[in-house]
Amino acid sequence: MFLKNVAAISRYGYIYAHRNLKNIDIAGSEHSIVIYLSRHDGVNQESISEALMLDKGTIAKNLAQLEEKNFITRVVNQENRREKIISLTEYGKSVVNVVLSVSEKWENDVLNGLTPQEKDDFHRLSEKIAYNAKMIADNNGQERENERKSN
Repeated sequence: MFLKNVAAISRYGYIYAHRNLKNIDIAGSEHSIVIYLSRHDGVNQESISEALMLDKGTIAKNLAQLEEKNFITRVVNQENRREKIISLTEYGKSVVNVVLSVSEKWENDVLNGLTPQEKDDFHRLSEKIAYNAKMIADNNGQERENERKSN
């Protein structure tokens, strides 16, 4: 039931965001990228992938779509030519408040009925669980890589 509930919250959040952001043509996890870039502009793809816990392929696809829609720019990093620096365009910056508003409304509505203490507990516990999940996934991936190398 735990995974079912986590997946449901995530899925319904994306549905809600898509429905409420279609007038500015943001879909899927693109809204998460725009929010992240509003706070960390001028980062590389790997930073976004790690922060949002999305695989690099998903991030690459979303970045291409956001660039096509003029939300972001990708510029070659002069210090590492294999890397691109991602930044919001002026248009991307102009819609950040709309995206943040939809995201905040979702969070307020989905946590409706919880006391302030329960909300704090939820945030604290969900961060711990997400961290544990990442450590388990990373360690399992490292263990598999070590096994592969030893064979």
